[in-house]
Amino acid sequence: MSNAAITRLLEELEANRAMFAALCLAVETRFKDRAERDAWCIGDHVAHLASYDQVALHQLAPGVAPPPSDDDQDADAWNAQQVRMRVGRSRLSLVGEMTQRRSDCLTLLSRLPEKELRRAVWFPGEARRSAGSVPLRLWLERWSKHDMVHGRAILRATTTLGPQSDFENWLRDDPVLEALDRSAATQHPDGES
Repeated sequence: MSNAAITRLLEELEANRAMFAALCLAVETRFKDRAERDAWCIGDHVAHLASYDQVALHQLAPGVAPPPSDDDQDADAWNAQQVRMRVGRSRLSLVGEMTQRRSDCLTLLSRLPEKELRRAVWFPGEARRSAGSVPLRLWLERWSKHDMVHGRAILRATTTLGPQSDFENWLRDDPVLEALDRSAATQHPDGES
């Protein structure tokens, strides 16, 4: 991954977080709604992203940012606990937390030497891929779509924004997002995240 690729990744992460934050603000009165077959309400998706960037901070700088849990390989269980701990927090508090954490991540990523992108990090697995070590570059490329995955779940839970909204356009025609969405549907056919 070249410096130009890092720059594109930084821009994508920043733009996706800005769109996700705007979406969170647009669904203010619908925070308890959930999509059909989704175990999480809109607020849970926001809480998930508010805490998940702590995992990213550790992936980017393991010596600087502590692992989110004692079991570095069980970030999903740690994050599920974090979602439960955030129940009842205000939408603005969660948006503020996720905005600050993303800013911290972008600062670390912008300073990351290119050779670090080859460093192995833990990937928890999904329907099509087993858990194991992957290059940081690959982990970052998938993480750059994380806000979009949860943005799509939120749009499924609310019909008030309409199919031609800027949010729908943000999520349209992204081949990686489509693949991740298909994978999530296969992994969680009952709708759980």
